[in-house]
Amino acid sequence: MRLISIFSVLFAVLILTSCRELNYKKSPSGFAYKVFSDGKGKPVKLNNIVKFHIEDKVNDSVYKTTFGSSPYYVQTTTLGGETYDIPEIWTKLRVGDSVVVVQSLDTFIKRNATLPSEIKKGDRYIRTIKILGVFENDSLANLDKEKDNAALTANEKADIKKYLAAHKIEGVQEMPSGLFVKITNPGTGNLIDSGKLVSVKYKGLNWSGRIFDTNMDSSFGRSALLDFTVDVTPMIKGFNETIKMMRKGAEATAYIPSTLGYGPEGIPPTINSNEKLIFEIKVVDVKDSPLPAPVTNPVADSTKKKKSKN
Repeated sequence: MRLISIFSVLFAVLILTSCRELNYKKSPSGFAYKVFSDGKGKPVKLNNIVKFHIEDKVNDSVYKTTFGSSPYYVQTTTLGGETYDIPEIWTKLRVGDSVVVVQSLDTFIKRNATLPSEIKKGDRYIRTIKILGVFENDSLANLDKEKDNAALTANEKADIKKYLAAHKIEGVQEMPSGLFVKITNPGTGNLIDSGKLVSVKYKGLNWSGRIFDTNMDSSFGRSALLDFTVDVTPMIKGFNETIKMMRKGAEATAYIPSTLGYGPEGIPPTINSNEKLIFEIKVVDVKDSPLPAPVTNPVADSTKKKKSKN
């Protein structure tokens, strides 16, 4: 359900003004853009790490936004030239700038981009970026990100505690990471460890209680068990951490902050940017993960065979 790329964005207040009225420029690949700047901020250079807020809009409908929550951090490469995307204009921006971009989704279709089903031919994609900071290397960006994540985690912990209190949910374990887990059935055997192959039933809900995915019934076409290897198969951190608190046959409800979920990207329109999630999980089976096949070296094997013949 992800739309084109993480560079999609906009300020709704600026969208109401037409491209012609704002005197938009054209990027090398042909999308329209307008930069709003006082010319005083630190300039963005190639290979910097840029920190920014984004909001996406398709026609008049907001698709995704990070304003009021956690921003993106992205390296400012050109991605090989005329990509019909924001990297073409990174170096025209400064800290404090906003840029509004208007793109035709028909152009993405012509470029064989995969679009969500709700996107139609003829739609306009309007995006805005607000530049919050620029860092020369990953270390500096990571320090800033850790500071932001710590503040967001603290806020989300408080929100989850309020939710649990309001719904009179007791017996919940609070983890240092910000994860909250209620074990409703302890199961049997050892705690599930890294590298184990698990088979689970799950139900994912957003904070309002709307189910966004499940394999506990066939309503989402996923009645088969979810099989994955702990700490090997890519999973959101909150789900993975919950599994390692469970045993075979165990059942639990996990209250997952966005920092351990899908973060600022989300999976629009199913999961919003920086959205807290609830997962009901049942571990059906736990096995040792199959060992990988031995790696062979054809050249070495061939040499060994020749020596044995001699």
